[in-house]
Amino acid sequence: MADQYTPEEIAGIFEAYNNAIKTGTPITQDMANALKDAQKGIKGYSAAQANLFKALGKSVADISSAMYKGEQGAKGMADSIESVTTALTAFTFLLGGPLVKAVSLVVMGLFKFGKVAAEQSDQLFKAYQDLAKTGAGAADGMRGVFDNMQKFGYGLEQLDQMTALIRENSEALSTFGGTVLSGTKAFSNSMADIQRSDIGRRFQQMGYTVDDINKYGAGYIKMQQMLGRSQSDIQKNLVEGTVKYTMELDKLARITGDTREAQEAKIAEAQSEDTFAATMDELAEQAAAGDASAEARIKKLNILNQTLTGEARQEFIKAIGGDVAAAQKLMMTAPRAYQMMLDSSSSAGDVMRTLVEEEKNTRTAFRGLYKLGAAGDTFFHYSEQQKRAAKFGEQNLDQQMANAEAEQTVTDQTTKNAADMRINQQQARDALQSFVNIGVSPATAALKGFTGVVSGISKIAPGTVGNGQAMGGGAANINSLLDNLGKKPAPKSLLDIIGQGESRGNYNALVGGGSADLTHMTVAQVQELQKQMLREGRASSAVGKYQMVSGTLAEQMKKAGLDPNTTKFDEKTQDLLAQQLINQAGYGRKDPATVMRNLAGTWASLPQDMSGRGRYDGFNTNRANIDPGQLMAAITGPNGGYDNKMSTVKPSTTLPTKEDTTTASRSSGSDSDNIIASLNSKLDTLNRNMMDVADNTKKTAAYAGS
Repeated sequence: MADQYTPEEIAGIFEAYNNAIKTGTPITQDMANALKDAQKGIKGYSAAQANLFKALGKSVADISSAMYKGEQGAKGMADSIESVTTALTAFTFLLGGPLVKAVSLVVMGLFKFGKVAAEQSDQLFKAYQDLAKTGAGAADGMRGVFDNMQKFGYGLEQLDQMTALIRENSEALSTFGGTVLSGTKAFSNSMADIQRSDIGRRFQQMGYTVDDINKYGAGYIKMQQMLGRSQSDIQKNLVEGTVKYTMELDKLARITGDTREAQEAKIAEAQSEDTFAATMDELAEQAAAGDASAEARIKKLNILNQTLTGEARQEFIKAIGGDVAAAQKLMMTAPRAYQMMLDSSSSAGDVMRTLVEEEKNTRTAFRGLYKLGAAGDTFFHYSEQQKRAAKFGEQNLDQQMANAEAEQTVTDQTTKNAADMRINQQQARDALQSFVNIGVSPATAALKGFTGVVSGISKIAPGTVGNGQAMGGGAANINSLLDNLGKKPAPKSLLDIIGQGESRGNYNALVGGGSADLTHMTVAQVQELQKQMLREGRASSAVGKYQMVSGTLAEQMKKAGLDPNTTKFDEKTQDLLAQQLINQAGYGRKDPATVMRNLAGTWASLPQDMSGRGRYDGFNTNRANIDPGQLMAAITGPNGGYDNKMSTVKPSTTLPTKEDTTTASRSSGSDSDNIIASLNSKLDTLNRNMMDVADNTKKTAAYAGS
């Protein structure tokens, strides 16, 4: 808050000014500014005014310069907007009464938030433009780009990696999904399952980046297409197949030193030979029919394709289908090894060991012929055989594969910690980006949430949840804090209505009747009980007052940051998890009708609208049994919902008028003061517009709070 001059200070300034005039002392700029400040009664008024006009002039220059350089979108204006807003807010804060100060702070917050959102918008729109050139643009536009970005695990600063991934694999993705866009969405969904899982953590411990993992996934799709697999077959096994594919190529990279690109080039080269492609296709059909030996032979042939070199590999690729004419040198140099290549009972290690042994015999028997330069047309080149002996002569290929597999399990705790830190950073970044992507929707709830963030920062790590149980620290708490931004707790009446419909309010209820002492069990024990219930043939694994099935229970426990092994499934925990589900449905942020429908999607006993019908009526024995009027009353609360509260807000009468906000700034009647008064008036108008936008956004933005 600005410092006010005391009457004594004002009198002293006027006296010094008058004495200077009487004595003929030159009037300095500092003296003139001090007199003007004293007339206003506010310290620093002149300096703040000068800074404001300087910022206005700078903004004009900045925007002109940006336009001259061809900058478009937020990038060309963000810095200018921020400098003007900062100066304007500071000056208005200096001048006005309490309400003007509050308005100026709100607008400053909105402008700063808007700048971040606008810059993110620029980045997403640029990516959308790039993707449109590959056929991956669609009706969901930037929203679709953002969703795919987070599913792939990229951040805004890595959007170029995502567009490169899609551009380089657009043909494969179009074949995979019918269109590039459909293929990209299906691909990103599967990659999200990997990136967010324990295997994604393991890949990062092994040194792979998010981009590396996505590229392995794209490589697996292309490899499967080379083998003639259908879209549905690839999709069905995409996650599991990508993991196996990545682990196998990683082991082979450790043995051969080949990069992923080099290994995939070998796969493509082998598939270009009809004999190899036809053989692998036949084996794949046999493996799909349950032939284990065919599966083993596929693995063997893939390993040999990667580990063989030179002429041995070329003849192997051409002759694998049984074409003896294409394998003349292989037959002459190592006939038993060639037969073992065709034999399903021999491993890749057996083949390589026999090949090295036979090549040694060949070199010994025909060294004289090699010395005369007359063996090259009959046998493999001498140097090629020597390299193979050096690589596989002492340690068998099977043992090298086993060693490589052991190396994939990282034991160093420092490396694990570094990988975990990056994963936590990624999760926190995703939460922050998601929050910015929502925009201010609704602005009132978001701004209220900012207050909660500021006051709750000291509690972030470690913190507690509603029932007093520890959450733990770090990114998980930041995610939880952001996830609950702008939300409010549901009243007990709403929790009780849901519990009544699901279990008659019984915290120990089991689906289909009966009960267990759930409130004295840990969540881990309850989860074991749920598995037993399914084994016994119950319709589901629903338990407790809110009838949570095993998947929902696990998801909500993770979201709350609670340890299943130490957390009791008592009344407080059950209420907390139900509260999370209610907030997830949009309670306190979305309109009551939407919340009602979303809640009915979580609990079958609830009606989806005022007709009383549930979303799951007719499925199994489900039927909504709660009165819709009773449910709606609990959602809106005793004082009505958001719409009812906002209906009393009339910006034209609630906010200060131009006269109210500019009284302190128009005493001198100078041109500069008139400009300031005009700016204050525009500030009020801007705030009114912000409130209107917030109200409309709340009602229409489907993404807000989801």
